[in-house]
Amino acid sequence: MPVLIAAGADVVRLVMTLVAMPEPKYEARTLVSVVRGVPSVVASGVRLAGRSLVLIRILMVAAGMGTALAVMELLTPAWLTELAGAADRGVLAYGLVAAVGFAADALGSGLSMPLLRRLGSVRAVCLAGYAVSSLALAGMAAATAVDGIAGVLAAAIAYSLMFVGLGVAAGPLAQLLHSRVDAAERATVVSVDSLILMLAGAVGAVALGQLAVSTHPAIAFAVAAVALAVPAARLAAPVKDVTPA
Repeated sequence: MPVLIAAGADVVRLVMTLVAMPEPKYEARTLVSVVRGVPSVVASGVRLAGRSLVLIRILMVAAGMGTALAVMELLTPAWLTELAGAADRGVLAYGLVAAVGFAADALGSGLSMPLLRRLGSVRAVCLAGYAVSSLALAGMAAATAVDGIAGVLAAAIAYSLMFVGLGVAAGPLAQLLHSRVDAAERATVVSVDSLILMLAGAVGAVALGQLAVSTHPAIAFAVAAVALAVPAARLAAPVKDVTPA
């Protein structure tokens, strides 16, 4: 049933995209020309980002997020399975935790605007959100020392708090990025941001997954916390190319 509901939601989204979001007319291009243009688009996005220290810091945060998400999604199911004592109970536990994580992300998104009004700065909101996520990753590392149901609950709380923080920061960070580029350049920079997040996630999954196997999952969670916290903290540092944000 959940899969059917998701499929139905995707159909509604497709219809809304086709009806409510019409695309402007573009010159017809072949698949080969599109593929050939990918390297130049990536290079253009990197050049655009390199013009602004703030954009460089945003891309560094994207790399930290990619690493954090990869580690959390890679290690949490295996850890919950070990805590639950059986694969079927581990799958059930992770399914419940993941569902709560989606709700936590939505909660964080809902909190971002009230926090923006209270703090008065998108950078401050981003910093608050990523601080929560980094502390949650550190909490996940600590939770690996707890066994049984208590360990599952501790992991669920840390998992949820990480997504609350990411939800809080997502909108303000996008606003900060959009304020730094022109409309014509925005799609390119957003694509580079997404690419860096995915590349960092792939590298982080392999490197920190191996680290967890060779040492302990707590070490991998702790490294991921640092990988997110360090670039996020740099968002608050003063820069010369500041615009009101």
